[in-house]
Amino acid sequence: MCKLSLRRICAKLRQSRGVAAVEFALVAPIMIALFCAIIELTGLLMVERKIIAATQTVSDLVTQETTVTSTDLDDIITAARLIFDPYPTGMLTFNIASIRFNTTSGAPELIWQRLVGGSPGGSDILTQAVGMGQPGEGIVISYLTYSYTPLFGTVITSAITLDEMSFSRPRRSPTVTCASVSCS
Repeated sequence: MCKLSLRRICAKLRQSRGVAAVEFALVAPIMIALFCAIIELTGLLMVERKIIAATQTVSDLVTQETTVTSTDLDDIITAARLIFDPYPTGMLTFNIASIRFNTTSGAPELIWQRLVGGSPGGSDILTQAVGMGQPGEGIVISYLTYSYTPLFGTVITSAITLDEMSFSRPRRSPTVTCASVSCS
């Protein structure tokens, strides 16, 4: 009788191992897809945070000056690219503009604009500036875009374009001017 009970217990154990294998085969693909989705969304959120930080940094660094040069802008763009480390910056585009509000009409007027990296959006930068300042004041607008390519392509299957716009007032003068014609 003892041997018979031991055989039944061993048979039950073998059967439960088979059930566990079947359950694992059914659940594993769902768990792997969930894991990949978490990694994709985490990467996307990290890039979103980096583009916000880079956009605000560009505006902040430009508004600390009364006059910028092409070299200053190159250095500021390099600083923004470094914020994106370890993500590639090949798909990062910049649109940085200094705007003055007309002393009589208050309409925004472009002082200078720097476009880097393809064709960044925000070309209607003057439209974005309407109502942002009083006549005679100035504003600096930085608009960055980034094309995020997913690592796995399981949940997010195509590239996603992220963009951010930042508005800052000059700190030391009414407007930020360009010392040379090469700022544009």
